[in-house]
Amino acid sequence: MVKPKAAFGTVIVSADGEGLVSDAGTVLLAEVADRAGLTGGLCVDETMLFRVRAARASTRERAWDAGARPDTLTLDIDATLLTAHSEKDQAAGNYKHGYGFHPIGCWLAEIGEALAAILRPGNAGCHKAGIRFSIGHPGR
Repeated sequence: MVKPKAAFGTVIVSADGEGLVSDAGTVLLAEVADRAGLTGGLCVDETMLFRVRAARASTRERAWDAGARPDTLTLDIDATLLTAHSEKDQAAGNYKHGYGFHPIGCWLAEIGEALAAILRPGNAGCHKAGIRFSIGHPGR
């Protein structure tokens, strides 16, 4: 049995510009993911997608309970073109004379987190794809 411990010790954040490197934030990001339980909830097997969703939801809840909840929740729903270079299931020509898919995605705009996506053929219409709305949450 291995005892869990902080991989990087104490993280000190300063604004003096000393000792900066281009990937300095990655250590902090990894430590936050570990302490919030995200990395422990991820596993590569047949139920990986379910576990990823559950780990993200649990981590988001813990972070928000700790005070990181945004004041508003803005759902940014939009379509984007995704190019496929070969015959894939549901791939089709699109209005920009390309070939591939035209999925619709939903993001939490305040933090840029992808919440959901629907894969659609490249020739799917885009006239109703761009939707954006905000919801203020109770208690703020």
